[in-house]
Amino acid sequence: MHYYIVTGASRGLGEAFVEEILQKDHTVICLSRSINSSLQQVAEQRESTIRFEACDLSDTSQVLSAIERVLSSINFKAAEKITLVNNAGTINPIKKGDMQMNMLLFHT
Repeated sequence: MHYYIVTGASRGLGEAFVEEILQKDHTVICLSRSINSSLQQVAEQRESTIRFEACDLSDTSQVLSAIERVLSSINFKAAEKITLVNNAGTINPIKKGDMQMNMLLFHT
């Protein structure tokens, strides 16, 4: 049994990655703010297991709780491989740099 824990799996790059790894004998655990019903359908068609854990990864208490749920659901004796794909992230608003910084960026 291969386990994949994927953050930010409900859309975009995370969704595409999950779609690629959904195979028989794979369990994919998705940490995201929402559930992706089309991925659930793909999992059913491919006889794969997918679970969504609702989690706002910018909230530490939610992350700790989700990780506890994820780890308690893994059968470590049967696990051949456990892979973490950390696809989610946050970025502060990007501010305009000063002219010198912009010059450095374009000249390197």
